[in-house]
Amino acid sequence: MYNATSDLAVVSSGAVAYLIGGYVRANNDLAQQQQATPGVWLYDVTADVFTAGPPLPTGLARGAAAVADNGDLYFAGGRDTQDAIPAASFFRLPRGAAQWTALAGPPTPRSDHCAAFVDGRLHVVGGYDSDNAILGSMESFDPRSGTWSASKLALPTPRGDCACAVLGSALHVVGGVYAFPPKISGTDTTAFGVVQNGGFSSEHAVLDFATGTVTTAAPAPYAAGDAALVPVVSRFGAALMYFGGETFSDKGPVQGTMIPLHYAAQFLADVDVWVPKAPMSQARFRFGAAAFPTVTGEISVLAFGGGQLCHDYDKKQANATSNAACNEMASVENYIDVDLPRIFLYTAN
Repeated sequence: MYNATSDLAVVSSGAVAYLIGGYVRANNDLAQQQQATPGVWLYDVTADVFTAGPPLPTGLARGAAAVADNGDLYFAGGRDTQDAIPAASFFRLPRGAAQWTALAGPPTPRSDHCAAFVDGRLHVVGGYDSDNAILGSMESFDPRSGTWSASKLALPTPRGDCACAVLGSALHVVGGVYAFPPKISGTDTTAFGVVQNGGFSSEHAVLDFATGTVTTAAPAPYAAGDAALVPVVSRFGAALMYFGGETFSDKGPVQGTMIPLHYAAQFLADVDVWVPKAPMSQARFRFGAAAFPTVTGEISVLAFGGGQLCHDYDKKQANATSNAACNEMASVENYIDVDLPRIFLYTAN
């Protein structure tokens, strides 16, 4: 990548991924304070090249972005520093434009939320408000009228650091933080052996705009915050790829949250089932992701940047030479879900 970056927003349009904002450090030096960058970078999947795009009007991280059907790009909320309150900022980059336009922000400033377009409207859901309270509400922006409104749909359980993606007319919201600060409150584990009720959720909510209903689908096979969720297509139809994220640990030299995960799983919407997939080679959280079709018909899922091992609510302080200092990542991982035939037939003339 162009720079080691965490807490960035990533969206795709055509064969291009837009990497927006995030936290960086001067010269990638861990001794330097994290700074929110206004930088926007475009990654061309076909050419495998990063180019600089129009920067945000101000540096922001922990915000959410989405692309409208007409190609306009939107960025909402976020924070300019780790300790700052969420911003009420809201920007639009019209397709082909060289500069972002500031718009009236959502009624509730929020960070660590997710955003998506469904039925021509931008929807922002979950996250943290100005008091660091965890949100379950959703607010919607209509580009035609330029106005925000409170949605009648909401998450069954308020969650920050959640991930969302669209399948058809429904917004799927998976994982996140439901208790702050996260901590161990039991011993239940998920299929992957990750603590389920350490403040991190595996809940999978489905907000259907066609029916106006909120239901829960099969929970994710592991509980996490700051994971990635992208829509893909499998041999079984529409699917979601869920991977990476943050969990809690009460064992080892570094104890607390911000423990990165390398797990990956795919949700098959037609049968309401999660299927484990190959794990990421580098555990990460607070990263961005996007999916693209390949020329041979498979789906390529890309993970950009993120954070490695770090801690906050720790019981044992890590020494200054450990990698528990929330170091950002500059690496990009590419996952390709290849459907191999189960039976090979040989015929002789």
